[in-house]
Amino acid sequence: MKRNVNRNFMFFVLLAIFIGTMTLTHVKGAETFSGYVKDKSNNAISGASVYLMDSLLNILGSDTTSSNGYYSFSATLSGYSPYFLFASKTGYETDIKTVTGGGRNDFNLYGYVNGFVKDTQDNTISGALVRVYHNSELLGSTTSQGNGYYYIQIENTPTKLTAIRDPYIDSSKLISTCGTHNIIMGRRYSIIVGISDYFFGSDLKYCDEDATEWYNQLDDLGYISEVYGDKHEENYPKYDGKATESNVRSAIQSLATTTGSGDCVCFIFS
Repeated sequence: MKRNVNRNFMFFVLLAIFIGTMTLTHVKGAETFSGYVKDKSNNAISGASVYLMDSLLNILGSDTTSSNGYYSFSATLSGYSPYFLFASKTGYETDIKTVTGGGRNDFNLYGYVNGFVKDTQDNTISGALVRVYHNSELLGSTTSQGNGYYYIQIENTPTKLTAIRDPYIDSSKLISTCGTHNIIMGRRYSIIVGISDYFFGSDLKYCDEDATEWYNQLDDLGYISEVYGDKHEENYPKYDGKATESNVRSAIQSLATTTGSGDCVCFIFS
């Protein structure tokens, strides 16, 4: 009987200690939370969500920042501390503060610019050098990944986004917000026709040489070229067929369907 009494006594002692420990973590009452949400350059961020969460992940209160980045709300504390104060907005990295109660809590968030680099046919482009600027100030740069994705953390409002990668056409676009901005890079195409030896009529001189020089120049600039000429294939650096009306028309129609806004197309005839 004595042994059972001792066991019961120890159980209640342990239970009392456990309850006492829980009580120490309970802080109840209404508190006011306020402050400003800005970026790393101290520009106000409007429309940011600020909310309070307890250690059981219950949301206790929230507010949305005004045009000057200010927020304020009251919350009744649940007693499950510590509490976590979040500030978030699309285009900015979420920041979290650990708090024990109300008061002034300001946030300075990093912004970001992200997206995919693709060509006009929606194919991803890896290895593109992407830069983001605030006016003439470089905010950050990165290289697009294998799937074309890029991500740049920034400290100020972006105004311009550029992308460079050979043999694509350099891309530059004006932007005014953080967040997702996909980049489209065009390609250069050309159709080169050079005919010296005509089946009917007098032949012309140096037309195949003209086609060769145009091809070499455009190839150095990254153009994807098709070359059509007379029957002397050996006179051309690249030979895609005889320069018949049907072949040339087909080449033009093919480019018309496979190119898009941002691509550059040249047609050269000699």
